[in-house]
Parts: sequence; C-alpha cells; structure tokens
Amino acid sequence: MRKLLSLLALFLCASLLYGCFDFRGLSEQTIISGLAVDASEDGIELTFEIVDVAGVENGQFGAVVFTTTGETFEAALQDAREALPGEVYLATMRVLILSSHGLEAETLPLVTHLIHDRGVRNSLPLVMAEGERASALLTPSDEPDAPPMIRATVLIKSLRDGEADTNATLHQVYSALLTDGASIKLPIIALTDAEAVPFEYVGTAEIQDEGRG
Repeated sequence: MRKLLSLLALFLCASLLYGCFDFRGLSEQTIISGLAVDASEDGIELTFEIVDVAGVENGQFGAVVFTTTGETFEAALQDAREALPGEVYLATMRVLILSSHGLEAETLPLVTHLIHDRGVRNSLPLVMAEGERASALLTPSDEPDAPPMIRATVLIKSLRDGEADTNATLHQVYSALLTDGASIKLPIIALTDAEAVPFEYVGTAEIQDEGRG
C-alpha cells in the first residue's frame, strides 16, 4: 500500500509539472486522471476520473467520478466543461478506455478531436474494456473500507507489470484509422477480485475505421 501511495504521489506531482501551473491554482482546475467512453441511448457517455484535490491537500490520494452524456463525443465533453468547476484539464489523463460495444462509428471522430486538443498527450495510452461498460474500470469499489485510489494510474501500472503491449497510443490509433487497410490492436482489460491489482490483461482487440473504403 505504501508503494502504491508513493506511485500516486509521483503521478500527481508529474501531472502538475507537465501542466506548468502552480499549486495555488489547483482549486481552479478539474484534473482528469482517466476517461472512459461508452455508447448510450443518448449517444455517448463519458465517465471522468477526477483527482480529489481536497483530499490531496490533506495528504490523501483519491479520486471522484463524474459522468455526462451527449449526442456526440464533442457534445458530451462540452457538457462536462460546463458542469465541472474551473478548467477541465485533460493533459493529466493517464488512460483512455473505450467500450467494446457501440463505438465503431465514433472512434475516429473521438480520437480526431483529442489529437487536435493541445492539452492531450499524443502518447496517451488507449485500452478497451472487456464487457459492455468501460466506465466499470473507473468506478470505485462499493466496499465501505476501500480506499478511493486513482484507478487510472493503477490500471496503467498493472499493464506495465504484466504481459500487455501498451504501445497503442492516441497518435498510433489516429494514424491507423486514417490509413486505408490499416488497423491497430488495443489491450483488452478486465476487472479482477484482487484488491492489490484490480485489473488484468485478457487479450487484444483490433480496431479500424469501418467507414473508410
């Protein structure tokens, strides 16, 4: 647990340095650590994992979850920007999680929007969730004693410690979707019952833009 807390502390410090804003501005930022994208009846559902700034200031590293929907990815993201306090800071995202169902037509518009957002890293890892709900990977445990860990960071650490190839980055996915006949493989991630390592790599998924000839 101590090692994990140290990892989360390092992640937060690196995130703040990456954004080049001082600590006094934390209360004016909504710091996103992870984003899950699901299809919904209304179009697109976005689930944000947000660093709990108040907890950080008290020496506790945790996160809260916020969900919004829209007809398109852009609409859902704009709704989040209007609902969340301060600037929605995407540069600190550790991972983008895609649902394995219903996003085929939205994948290219989604990555195109993010690749042109100056605040989003081109090296952002993309993964796919096993099952129907990507948001399940960012939703904290219902156990009353479970610490509100930053699950996006734990997920990436689990991948790097395991056998998964985590080279499926935002830039690589974008390039593949713009190239006729090209495709790219994303790691498929599933939940486990283990408290220390709640995620596991279970395979790969091949995606491509089905709208191109």
